[in-house]
Amino acid sequence: RYRSKKKWPKECTARNFLWLMRKIPIKKMYKTGKRFKKNPEKAKEEYLKVVENDMAKLKALQQRGVKRDEGLQQFSSELLNCCMDSILEEIGAIYFSILGTFNSLDKKRRNDKSELSAEYDALCGGYAGDELMKINIDIYHLANKLDANIWEQYDHDELYQ
Repeated sequence: RYRSKKKWPKECTARNFLWLMRKIPIKKMYKTGKRFKKNPEKAKEEYLKVVENDMAKLKALQQRGVKRDEGLQQFSSELLNCCMDSILEEIGAIYFSILGTFNSLDKKRRNDKSELSAEYDALCGGYAGDELMKINIDIYHLANKLDANIWEQYDHDELYQ
């Protein structure tokens, strides 16, 4: 297993970690996810209003431009702060609502043994005339035409059978 030879930086303490975790508005993102689960249409409308507001802030900042007395780092921070509300809405919607939906759909797909599942597996496995699949098959056949002594130079016993 890979292990880093470097130790954890001295500046990274449990206290710093807890301070950082308090800065992340998980509760707000969770509430956003619940809103999207409860009423997606209404939540989408509210989200679009938040995006519109953030875009207005960005446009105002763009028109103002960089001040002479501020640096690029401060201007970048202001840019991010203009978008932060919509970013938090997006993270909350994705993490606490959309990913759960995809997870349940994926579980159904994996546990489904119907004809639709067989068609899905066939589709993911390539299709007739698929150039990539043809190349893979040709490489497999070419590798099997090599002599056994070629494969003996490798450490793996299961490579040539």
